[in-house]
Amino acid sequence: MSFSVFFKRTGQNKKRARLGLRPLLVLGLCSLAALSCTSPVYAPFSMRLTQSYFLGAGPHEFEFFLSAENSGVPVLLGSDQMLVDYESSLHAYVFDSTLEAFQHVHPIYQSDGSWSVPLTFQHDGDYQLWAEGIVRGPSQSETLRIGTAFEVEGVGPAPALPTALEDTSVAVDRGSGVRLEWERTPRAGEPTLVTVRFFREDGALPSLGTYLGSTLHATGARLGGGEILHAHGMAVREGEEVVIYLEVVPLEQGDYRLWLQFVESNELRTVALNKRVEER
Repeated sequence: MSFSVFFKRTGQNKKRARLGLRPLLVLGLCSLAALSCTSPVYAPFSMRLTQSYFLGAGPHEFEFFLSAENSGVPVLLGSDQMLVDYESSLHAYVFDSTLEAFQHVHPIYQSDGSWSVPLTFQHDGDYQLWAEGIVRGPSQSETLRIGTAFEVEGVGPAPALPTALEDTSVAVDRGSGVRLEWERTPRAGEPTLVTVRFFREDGALPSLGTYLGSTLHATGARLGGGEILHAHGMAVREGEEVVIYLEVVPLEQGDYRLWLQFVESNELRTVALNKRVEER
């Protein structure tokens, strides 16, 4: 999927950027028995921003229109056309090019046909937002996954763009952590099983809850752009421990950052880990 986005700067001419953003790859709930995930469905959806340049930290109302083709004619997609999935009609994932900033938000449908969500930014830079939902179809539902780019200035200097990400397998948020165990070195285009184990730094047994109907949400982005991953794993109890099994299929070689979100001790935690994907 390739489309054009215009960036707008005060006192400057509009500059046109040609983006080659791939559809968002979402891996469905993994089956423990088959260790497989549902395949994504792609459809000719489009996204139009009302604004692609933001000045200051915000909060800013990020507004956009979603449409799909019906016999070659674009039709706006509203909340009536969307099914509730993981407790929301539409999910959105926002991150910057350095992969330091990340937000998982839920746009709300507006009376003018747009979707809107307040965003607050940590620093300047080039950002992307990817929307995901399930659209009611005439005979079957279709998965909507589409992304767009925008720019932020006037907040503060952006972190330096890294040339590579060092692999990490352990991350902690306010005393609650996760440990990843990869079945093998992930390779582009091949499914790889990941085991997620939870722990607390004080040695106590983690008290896990659910976030948007799932024990774990995993969102991943590749440094330099391209494929995005989102997965919900299966929770399995092993003695007193709750373990999550994920199967991921990265499509490209490169360095990925995975943001894992989970509720522990009644608080939402977000941790970031890195993994290198090799050629097939």
